Amino acid sequence: MTDRIDTPGNATSVELLGLMSRRSLLRSGALAGGLAVAGGMFGEAVARVGSGAVTPAGKIFQITQTAEQLAVTLYSRGVANGLGLQDDDLDYFKAAAIHEQIHQRFFATLTGVAVQPSTHFSFPAGSMTFSDLRTFVIAQQHLEGVFDTAFLAAVRELAAQGRPREAQIMAQIACNEAEHRVLARQIAAEAGFERLPNINPGGSGTVPTGPPDNWAYTPVFFHTTPQVVDLVKADGFMSPRPGNSFEYRPIDFHDSVYGDVFERITFRTPFAK
Repeated sequence: MTDRIDTPGNATSVELLGLMSRRSLLRSGALAGGLAVAGGMFGEAVARVGSGAVTPAGKIFQITQTAEQLAVTLYSRGVANGLGLQDDDLDYFKAAAIHEQIHQRFFATLTGVAVQPSTHFSFPAGSMTFSDLRTFVIAQQHLEGVFDTAFLAAVRELAAQGRPREAQIMAQIACNEAEHRVLARQIAAEAGFERLPNINPGGSGTVPTGPPDNWAYTPVFFHTTPQVVDLVKADGFMSPRPGNSFEYRPIDFHDSVYGDVFERITFRTPFAK
């Protein structure tokens, strides 16, 4: 584990990230139901099934595998710096990193590609994301909220293509991602952060960290899985550049950092009786 890096105070993270999500949601056109798709591997047009537009299953799996690589990058680097956390609180983020890596490997079995080509990511606050707890939680809340929506969009799209089991697995993963969102909000509240930026579409300002489970329904911010690419790219997560480029590196479930937590993780495959 690397040494923890000292960073500026919490006010800086608010200035950098405070309105990030609300602005980009509106800018990306996600709320208008647009089907804009980022370039490169995501450039394939959506297919038509019945009366609705849906993304081909293979493309969905490529996108979700890439999303998991971004999530592993976030969590593993935060864990490496420690974020000033001890014991159970740090274990929460270690467990989240493990979950995301397990999901990444699952999607690899569907795509036939061990690692998707997007292996370098940027973060709106750069390296401070991984050393300042508030900045980390703000980035984490944004990504988990957006990825919840991506998986729920995938549920609809896969079901429309007659793939109910894959749709169900997407829902299983969405449930897991929602756990990450709530646990981080609890950690933030315990750290004395009473409010966080409002990521809700059309919202502004901040929202309280209590109660941590503040959503009665997980919101669906867009309707096709590729829209997540536009969203996270607009928010500064997929534009690596010198000084703000962080490589996806698979974590080792059995090393001294993750081994003990990994042994306590159950249902490591998408169980359905």
